Amino acid sequence: MGYGNSSESKLPTTFFKIEGLKQGSTDIYFKGKTKEGDKYVEISEKPNRIYGHLTEFGIKEFEWENETHKIVRVVLDSDKDRVILEGGFSNVMINLINTVAGNKEAIDKLSLSVYISKKGYASLGVEIDGKDWKENSWKFNYAEDLKPLIEEVKNKKGKITGYDKTDLIDFLVKEIESEDFQGKIKGNPPSPTVVVESPVVTEEVTMGDDDSDLPF
Repeated sequence: MGYGNSSESKLPTTFFKIEGLKQGSTDIYFKGKTKEGDKYVEISEKPNRIYGHLTEFGIKEFEWENETHKIVRVVLDSDKDRVILEGGFSNVMINLINTVAGNKEAIDKLSLSVYISKKGYASLGVEIDGKDWKENSWKFNYAEDLKPLIEEVKNKKGKITGYDKTDLIDFLVKEIESEDFQGKIKGNPPSPTVVVESPVVTEEVTMGDDDSDLPF
């Protein structure tokens, strides 16, 4: 199973975001919440891996401070539970999108693990149907295809204060919603699953290279 609480009478759904994406973080893990009654409660565990049958990979929109924001939504199912990963377009999420886009065959099982690299950066390990990152390839060359879509934001003195990923996000959203990308998702829930609304109601909108995904 991907992750869950076996004591629950219904199939549990756990919502995750990646915690520890900001540069300088020494710990990174999947921060999860489950619904108990009318409230979402943070789980005590801090897993560094989630996995299951890939049944959905799409875009979710929400309103915050009179603006529409887009986040990535990945659904992984097993016969016992459902895990949902949601996040903004951080470097690790871009890595995931690029890896799925570059896969040549339809995807059933997906395993995601997070870790801090030897250079101190938040990193994501992607395993597709038993093949690890060494066997997977990206669809887009980062330096040639993606980096030019990121605009540097500078102050009056010319110092870089952040990055505007608007064009990059538009490009990746179009890719995710394409027929080719969606055609790679062949996984189906092996049994009925519980669908609950997401606890995410806002996004931490920052422009850093390793910005956090969501603040829930």
